[in-house]
Amino acid sequence: MGIKPGVAVSAFGLLAALALTAAGCGGASEAAITTKAPANTAGVTGVELYNNNCARCHANDRTGTVYGKAITITNATIANSTIEQLSTLISFHRAGLHLTPDQLAALANFLKN
Repeated sequence: MGIKPGVAVSAFGLLAALALTAAGCGGASEAAITTKAPANTAGVTGVELYNNNCARCHANDRTGTVYGKAITITNATIANSTIEQLSTLISFHRAGLHLTPDQLAALANFLKN
């Protein structure tokens, strides 16, 4: 008794959807972009953390691209969140997964200013 063809296709479709979802917040083109930890992030400033982890999707000037929305200080989430709240939000975002609590706070502080 084998797997029915329709079940195999459904399982494959589910796995493909999960893989695309896990790839990030953008479309399939963004899936090719990987986030890797900088070699040495100890003592790195918020602007350096942004440039190394966020700018490729959110733009150097934070105005957004097709891969990431604008995250300027007028963005409601940034404007209405505390440093701690932003740090938590960033920690769950693909670019922040490898950052330490101090680095998350430095990046959140940069985004607020």
